Amino acid sequence: MKIKKQSWYSEFLGYEIEVNLRVDEDESAEKLVQLLASIEEWDVSFFGNLEPMLYSYYKETLLCCGETEPVIDSQDKIWKYVRVSELQIFSHHSRSYVMACGSCDWEEEHGLEIDIDEFGKVVYVGSFIGNGFRANPDNPEYGNFVLSRS
Repeated sequence: MKIKKQSWYSEFLGYEIEVNLRVDEDESAEKLVQLLASIEEWDVSFFGNLEPMLYSYYKETLLCCGETEPVIDSQDKIWKYVRVSELQIFSHHSRSYVMACGSCDWEEEHGLEIDIDEFGKVVYVGSFIGNGFRANPDNPEYGNFVLSRS
């Protein structure tokens, strides 16, 4: 496997994120490079669509754990409590994905994972599982806060 590293500056988030392009020896990087280029199109509406999913993750985590901190009173404030540290771009069963990994203030132990398919569809939002959706990307496991929007 070849790993190509670079950085991407997100205007919306206001910071630089490490990007890792993972290419297996037997596959072409062309499709993955196209996915990398699509990240440049992530804008306010893309991040805005993630807000209700992240907010559901936040509320459910506090409810399950009995925590009261941090207090986030609306979903549009969620990004103040999230830090995306890395994007991994890879393929799996002829489909390509971006996995955004990072941390969130309400779940310090398990962190954050956001998975986006090659068509820009968000397929997983929740705690870090290292792409646990791979078994069935169309029906990710419990704990996926994309499902709460269905």
